[in-house]
Amino acid sequence: MSTRSIDSAAILFGQGLNTLINLLFLPYLSRTMSLTEYGTYGQVILVVDFCAIVFQFGLYKIIYLFYSDASLDPATVLRNNLTVSFLSGLIPTVGLSLFSDTIGDIFENPGLATLLPVYCWSIPLALASQSLVATLVYFKRIQRSVKLAIISNIVKVGLIFIAVQVFGSLFLVFLGMLVSLTLQFVFAFYWAPDVVKGGSFDRKLAIRQVVAGFPIGLTGVMGTGFRYIDGIVVSLFLTTQDYAVYRNGAFELPFINALAASIGAAILPDLAILYNKGDYERITELKKKSIRIAAAVMIPVVVFILFFGKPLIVTYLSEKYAESSPVFIIYSLILLIRVTDYQSLFVVSGQNKPQVFIYGFIFILNLILNVILIKIMGITGPAVAAVVCNFILAYMLLKYSNRYIGKKWSDFFDTRALTHITFLSIAVALPFAGLWCLAGREVTPVIVALIFVLYITPVFHFILKYNLMENATLYHMLTKMRVPTKLTRFFHKLYIDPN
Repeated sequence: MSTRSIDSAAILFGQGLNTLINLLFLPYLSRTMSLTEYGTYGQVILVVDFCAIVFQFGLYKIIYLFYSDASLDPATVLRNNLTVSFLSGLIPTVGLSLFSDTIGDIFENPGLATLLPVYCWSIPLALASQSLVATLVYFKRIQRSVKLAIISNIVKVGLIFIAVQVFGSLFLVFLGMLVSLTLQFVFAFYWAPDVVKGGSFDRKLAIRQVVAGFPIGLTGVMGTGFRYIDGIVVSLFLTTQDYAVYRNGAFELPFINALAASIGAAILPDLAILYNKGDYERITELKKKSIRIAAAVMIPVVVFILFFGKPLIVTYLSEKYAESSPVFIIYSLILLIRVTDYQSLFVVSGQNKPQVFIYGFIFILNLILNVILIKIMGITGPAVAAVVCNFILAYMLLKYSNRYIGKKWSDFFDTRALTHITFLSIAVALPFAGLWCLAGREVTPVIVALIFVLYITPVFHFILKYNLMENATLYHMLTKMRVPTKLTRFFHKLYIDPN
């Protein structure tokens, strides 16, 4: 196996393990903490993470550019990057420490006044750690970066568990998270290659890094920051308990997102090659096929959530969060657009500036819709705003980037196949939903899991049998993603060459 394959496998394994840890830990926190405690926990993370995004300035992303400059000393590059990261992180840290009482009053949650001054110190540590992790990746120490992520996550979960289970202290929860971040920074620096240790501070180089990273950081604020707006609006207009309910409903299924990201990563190199050749027709066909594959996974999952959203939430988070189910059902509609990488054509064409304006518009629109809809619809209003803004964002990114290859957004979607997949999913789900209502059975993980398996199995079988998923292209992607050979052979024999 090549080094690149080993690195890819390590990244996928690390992401999968961390996702599993977080998926298992979330219901523990939801069941153990009261609504007020969990809402406060979420609000502290919301405020601190949002500030971190605003002040990261894209420094961990542009460090690759400076490492690749042979005229620069790698140690000096890292030292300047870490110095600026720490200093920029100290700005919101000092601000949150001084105005934690005010923020607590604004959110009508006095608990923030005690907890924000503790956890805000995670900002400079987190920003610096991002640059160190990027350094490990650049210098081909990817497996160490994955090991670092897993170890720090396990340490964080362990310390939170002790803080909650043994001491019942929310203060110690954030102190434990701060300890975890400190260890992450220390080990990241220790595992960094010797060539980046030492160096000297160069004010001009530091300014160059800030100037280079600022546009990327601004795009990050607009692109990622707008997803925090709904939580901030809920905290401002509703109670801490309402925020806890909203937070546990407003999430996308991580494994499904990971699948879509893997499909996008699998075709990105081909898109770059085809773009350089000017073969725009094959780009269109490749994206169209990949969208059909992703949609064939997303649509059945979304349909199941529409019918069984409440049992899923109750099974996962307990009856205490049954009111999160409407938010979860609405928010899950976002999965319908997670069928392609809407930024891929910007990447391969090297035209990234338009994204700043697109994300800026969506940021403002999302804020306006959140304020309006929360007054009209209550806790479900921000979820509707998130869905609307994500759909508009996807449309704008796709429409604008398609100009680089002279295509329309509709050229990428096989409406006939997508319609068939949708009606097939609904047709299979309806009988199960009817039986569920008639039986009125108690919600248990076994029953919900059994219903999902009985639903999804025939849906995928018929999708593959009638080639609604572009079986040949899917087979090609599975081989590129290094799925075990026995599985790919079985897939080929059953759905591509049954004779």
